Amino acid sequence: MTPAYALTKRLFSWSSWRRKRSKHHKREILDAITTDIAAYGPDHLVITGDLINFAADKEFAAARAWLQSLGDARDVTVTPGNHDALAGCGTFDPWAEWLEDELTETFPKVRVRGEVAVICVNTGLPTAPFLATGTCGEDQLARLGPILDDLKGRGLFRVIAIHHPPTPGGSPRKALTDQKALREVLGVHGAELILHGHTHVPLLGAVKGPDGPIPAVCAPSASQRPVGKTNAARWHGIEIEKAADGWSVRVEIRGFAPDGVAVEGLGQYRLDV
Repeated sequence: MTPAYALTKRLFSWSSWRRKRSKHHKREILDAITTDIAAYGPDHLVITGDLINFAADKEFAAARAWLQSLGDARDVTVTPGNHDALAGCGTFDPWAEWLEDELTETFPKVRVRGEVAVICVNTGLPTAPFLATGTCGEDQLARLGPILDDLKGRGLFRVIAIHHPPTPGGSPRKALTDQKALREVLGVHGAELILHGHTHVPLLGAVKGPDGPIPAVCAPSASQRPVGKTNAARWHGIEIEKAADGWSVRVEIRGFAPDGVAVEGLGQYRLDV
């Protein structure tokens, strides 16, 4: 990425922040969500990207401080988003300790916790102004299949953590450019669950897998204040247990109601995996 390109992209991101996002994303909302998560006491946190807006040094420092406030880095996994790629940091060094346990230079990255494996697929790449697309790339997709097969052979529950949604639909300006190729890999090698971000909208979709649909779950931004028709901040508490016929997965939704003033329970559902 050239300095001129980086400056242009950052200016567009800064302009978007000043015009719109700064009015909707508030630190006090993020702090309330963070406090609620801590009270829930999850075994592991998965954050699906866009920790920063326009790659300023102060943003990286603030994001790292927030990640550190969540607890031991071994209990928190981050996968990069398109805003995290604005600095052209292909290895995403600022988030290294939250990406994997043994540092490597390539994605996907894998963390195994008990019977659950989190596979971080990187879609965050620098893009032209006005674009927020993502791309897995042929090399990463070629590595993903064997990784999924190995984890399945070990009897693990496989969670794909990815920023851009792998499901069809949405604006081409913000889409995963090789989503079809990713779905083909998942259709052959499978996974039990997909967690994604990017849309700022609560979504429950699915991708075709070799043994049935693979659920794809998205929560809105964790800092979005409840105002108007926007999707207020939420987080998902996901309980995964081994069952006689596979896995039992329960999703608890917590966050701000549209007119809410505090984090509350917003419902729950089970996933068929």
